[in-house]
Amino acid sequence: MNPAPHRTGSSFRYLAFSGVSFCLNLGTTATLREVFGVAPEVAFAVALVVVFFVNFAAMRWWIFVGTVRPLGSQFVAFGLSSLMFRGLEYVGYLVLLRAFGLPYLMAAVATVGVSFVAKFIVYNNWLFSRTRT
Repeated sequence: MNPAPHRTGSSFRYLAFSGVSFCLNLGTTATLREVFGVAPEVAFAVALVVVFFVNFAAMRWWIFVGTVRPLGSQFVAFGLSSLMFRGLEYVGYLVLLRAFGLPYLMAAVATVGVSFVAKFIVYNNWLFSRTRT
């Protein structure tokens, strides 16, 4: 099996889905805050959890088609890498929100945007690789 066609399209699928994920993250944060009155810190944290599950499913079965890692170990590895990424994003969000006084949506945009490229590199070359690692 030649994984090259899948690898080529993965960057475009990742880019397209990142827009969906980004909107889901901001939409969940804003809805929880504006409609339900949830504190911005909690709203963003809940949004990160929702996006986690949606992102794993999309990456496993659509973005990185042909991944060879078993589902269970891949989910665990995704969970650990996501904890790292999301933890750094949340710390960055809090710094921008509290230390720099940015509005909560601007802080969310900045933190989610910064991790975009790093995640693709890790996911494409390791976690959802189409070859055995």
